[in-house]
Amino acid sequence: MSAPVLRAPRADDVPALTAMMNLPGVRAGTARLPFTPETGVRERYVDTAPHFHTVVATWDDTLTGHATLVRRFGRQAHCGDIYLFVHDDYWGRGIGTALIDCHVMGQLRPTPVRAEGVS
Repeated sequence: MSAPVLRAPRADDVPALTAMMNLPGVRAGTARLPFTPETGVRERYVDTAPHFHTVVATWDDTLTGHATLVRRFGRQAHCGDIYLFVHDDYWGRGIGTALIDCHVMGQLRPTPVRAEGVS
């Protein structure tokens, strides 16, 4: 059985990231617009600012997940936002857990975490 491989996003990931972001399971229950174009994905997840910490997951060379930690500034420097999604066809394989455990939580330690639900 395979396992997820985590790595930094590359420019050639944009089409697969865009397709994944527009899947019904990824969009369900969110306040996202009905469609995200490739230009928006490239700007947000590949050509990012230094306070964006992004990693993608692959499974047998297929892009299957994504996580980004966005650190805030100033009086909210102790806070951050987490963006996580996993391809509909790869749910239940530990990809989301791997993204959180290996990337996002590593970026936050030892800073306290405050979670707020947003949909």
